[in-house]
Amino acid sequence: GATSMMAVVDAVEFHRGIRRATLSLCVDRTLSIFADVGPNDAGYDSLEAGRRVPLTLLPDKVRLFARPAQ
Repeated sequence: GATSMMAVVDAVEFHRGIRRATLSLCVDRTLSIFADVGPNDAGYDSLEAGRRVPLTLLPDKVRLFARPAQ
Protein backbone atom coordinates (compact mmCIF):
# COMPACT_ATOMS: atom_id res chain seq x y z
CA GLY A 1 0.00 0.00 0.00
CA ALA A 2 0.89 3.67 -0.13
CA THR A 3 2.76 5.49 2.63
CA SER A 4 2.49 9.27 3.13
CA MET A 5 5.09 11.56 4.70
CA MET A 6 6.74 14.95 4.27
CA ALA A 7 9.88 15.48 2.22
CA VAL A 8 12.14 18.35 1.21
CA VAL A 9 12.94 18.84 -2.47
CA ASP A 10 16.74 18.86 -2.83
CA ALA A 11 16.99 19.28 -6.59
CA VAL A 12 14.87 19.08 -9.74
CA GLU A 13 16.07 18.21 -13.23
CA PHE A 14 14.00 18.49 -16.41
CA HIS A 15 14.15 15.76 -19.03
CA ARG A 16 11.70 15.46 -21.94
CA GLY A 17 8.80 16.99 -20.04
CA ILE A 18 9.45 14.91 -16.92
CA ARG A 19 10.69 16.46 -13.71
CA ARG A 20 13.12 14.20 -11.87
CA ALA A 21 13.22 15.29 -8.26
CA THR A 22 15.63 14.26 -5.56
CA LEU A 23 13.91 14.49 -2.19
CA SER A 24 15.02 13.96 1.41
CA LEU A 25 12.57 12.54 3.90
CA CYS A 26 11.85 14.98 6.73
CA VAL A 27 11.79 12.14 9.26
CA ASP A 28 15.26 10.97 8.23
CA ARG A 29 17.36 13.28 6.08
CA THR A 30 19.84 10.49 5.33
CA LEU A 31 17.20 8.80 3.16
CA SER A 32 16.71 10.28 -0.27
CA ILE A 33 14.28 9.45 -3.06
CA PHE A 34 14.32 9.84 -6.82
CA ALA A 35 10.85 10.70 -8.14
CA ASP A 36 9.93 11.09 -11.81
CA VAL A 37 6.92 13.42 -12.05
CA GLY A 38 5.03 14.13 -15.27
CA PRO A 39 2.63 16.98 -16.14
CA ASN A 40 -0.40 14.83 -15.27
CA ASP A 41 0.92 13.96 -11.80
CA ALA A 42 -0.10 15.84 -8.66
CA GLY A 43 2.59 18.22 -7.48
CA TYR A 44 4.26 18.69 -10.87
CA ASP A 45 4.07 22.50 -10.63
CA SER A 46 5.18 22.67 -7.00
CA LEU A 47 8.47 20.82 -7.42
CA GLU A 48 11.02 23.48 -6.51
CA ALA A 49 14.28 23.02 -4.61
CA GLY A 50 13.94 23.88 -0.94
CA ARG A 51 10.18 23.35 -0.79
CA ARG A 52 8.56 20.96 1.68
CA VAL A 53 6.10 18.69 -0.08
CA PRO A 54 3.76 15.88 0.95
CA LEU A 55 5.01 12.62 -0.47
CA THR A 56 3.00 9.48 -1.10
CA LEU A 57 5.20 6.45 -1.61
CA LEU A 58 3.81 3.98 -4.10
CA PRO A 59 5.86 0.77 -4.08
CA ASP A 60 6.02 0.51 -7.88
CA LYS A 61 7.00 4.16 -8.41
CA VAL A 62 9.73 4.90 -5.89
CA ARG A 63 13.36 3.92 -5.49
CA LEU A 64 14.98 4.59 -2.11
CA PHE A 65 18.69 5.09 -1.74
CA ALA A 66 20.83 5.86 1.29
CA ARG A 67 23.01 8.95 1.07
CA PRO A 68 26.71 8.13 1.65
CA ALA A 69 28.09 9.26 5.00
CA GLN A 70 29.99 12.55 4.77
